[in-house]
Amino acid sequence: MENVESTQESDVCGWAGLFPVLRGATLNEVVSTLVSFVRDSTPEQIRAWNSSIPLVQIEAGKVLDVQPLAKDYAAVLEYNLPFTQKRADVILLISGAVLVVELKGDGNTGQAYLEQVADYARGLYTNHTLCGPEGVRVHALVVNYGMRSEERREEWLTITNVDKLQEVARFDKPGDHLPIPLKKFLDQYNHQPPPSLVQAVRAYFTNQALPRIKRIDDVTGLALKSVVDGSCYTSAKATETDTR
Repeated sequence: MENVESTQESDVCGWAGLFPVLRGATLNEVVSTLVSFVRDSTPEQIRAWNSSIPLVQIEAGKVLDVQPLAKDYAAVLEYNLPFTQKRADVILLISGAVLVVELKGDGNTGQAYLEQVADYARGLYTNHTLCGPEGVRVHALVVNYGMRSEERREEWLTITNVDKLQEVARFDKPGDHLPIPLKKFLDQYNHQPPPSLVQAVRAYFTNQALPRIKRIDDVTGLALKSVVDGSCYTSAKATETDTR
């Protein structure tokens, strides 16, 4: 029996839940949640959700039918990319990979658009502490669900059609990795790209502290500790000399 859990509430996405939850959710439930999250959603956007989400649910069900471990895979819809005005349509958390999925109904996949989607994947790879060299692979998928498109595969990006979405199994490595837990992926502390200078200044005046950047903190923490310890040692030696 599938272990169906409730959806994960978050301030950084419109909807998030495990594959069994996604497959079992009604379209109205999902779209209503997205509309509440995306306050400026247009009628065109809502029509796109109504058209594309059922297809994603079907493809998630196909993965569940062939991969027993997929009950722990998760989907995140309308994920806010930090320090940008961009949202990824869908993030799929599977064993050994994070897939950034953009859903296209018009088949319009110009080079500028493709580069933008690839940047979404590169951003997660670079700035999310659970992804990248120390964690799992990140790859972008442009999935056509209206007009079909010729399939294409590049280093950071794959163009495919929605009926092939279940083939995410080629990124799947259940024997080597567990999927990133949904709650940890959505934790904003784990996804902190470097802010621009203006963003950092605003954050400083708002919070009286510079934004923490987890990946940089991990790298520089020991170096900073060494500098502080060295300064304390020098100060202590100077005090000792003065008291002689």
